[in-house]
Amino acid sequence: MPVIDADGVERPDETDAHTLQMPHIGVKKIQREQDILRKNPVFRFLGYPIRILVLLLFTPFFWFKYRLKVENKKALKAIRGKGAILVGNHCHALDCVLYSIKVFPRMNWITSIPENFRIPVAGTLAGLLGGIPIPYDLKGMRMFKQIIGELLRKKKLVTFYPEASLWPYYRSLRPFKTGAFRFAAQYNAPILPAAIAMRIRHRKNGEKKYRMRLVLLDPIYPDTTVPEPAAIEKLKSETFRAMQAVIESERERDRR
Repeated sequence: MPVIDADGVERPDETDAHTLQMPHIGVKKIQREQDILRKNPVFRFLGYPIRILVLLLFTPFFWFKYRLKVENKKALKAIRGKGAILVGNHCHALDCVLYSIKVFPRMNWITSIPENFRIPVAGTLAGLLGGIPIPYDLKGMRMFKQIIGELLRKKKLVTFYPEASLWPYYRSLRPFKTGAFRFAAQYNAPILPAAIAMRIRHRKNGEKKYRMRLVLLDPIYPDTTVPEPAAIEKLKSETFRAMQAVIESERERDRR
């Protein structure tokens, strides 16, 4: 049964339910590792100029539409040369693009549901830009885990959405799944929290206009002195609290 959030927007009662369904042609079939991470050198080569084009197109888009501000870019230096996991709140259809252009020139491997890779044109672009589908079946999930582990061992940056689904313009934080934090604990990789905080500005006709702030928080490292399950929960709770503080502080500014 739908619920109404603090901004008066109708949301699902399940916090991981999807609210935006993009038109797609079936679901991407995952039968081999190549279906998850394309290693074809031509495919990989084409991705770099496309990433530059995306940066050139969307940097002004985020500025003019949302007056985007980015804070604490120095956090990226702390994970330079390390395998790391970027964790972001999923509140905009293009937040994956936002995260990627702000970590450029570093490659950002972005995990996403398989349906997104079957969207005409956009699905192919997602693969070129570093998209990695998360399989639904057990065999596919085994391959997925191996690939994520391989990327982290090779000191790559991988992005997860621990809220598990997109809620456009949602200005709070939903409960986290454990997947990203389990990988971080298993491979002793730092978590880089990236919080998108928004304020509402109303136009004269009553339409909402948003201002956006992206805060890159200092990396959070797994606690190697406790058992792995405890380390996972600690990572998850510390990341949640850090991101929630940023998001709620922006809402508080709106209340003043």
